Amino acid sequence: MEKIVNMQSLEEMIDQLEPEEAMAKITSLVKILFPYVSEKTRLDFLYAFTGEAHQETLPGLVHR
Repeated sequence: MEKIVNMQSLEEMIDQLEPEEAMAKITSLVKILFPYVSEKTRLDFLYAFTGEAHQETLPGLVHR
């Protein structure tokens, strides 16, 4: 895998993919990273997608 120098190069790589393929690649990367970060970091990451309105229900989903 090519070394990512900065966020701009990551965005440029993603822009070259079809949306479905980009989502699949991002999902794979997140799955690799999740075991190495704290639960708080995982939740913060998920909250960024779901918004604060879901903060009360999301922890229950993470532990399933």
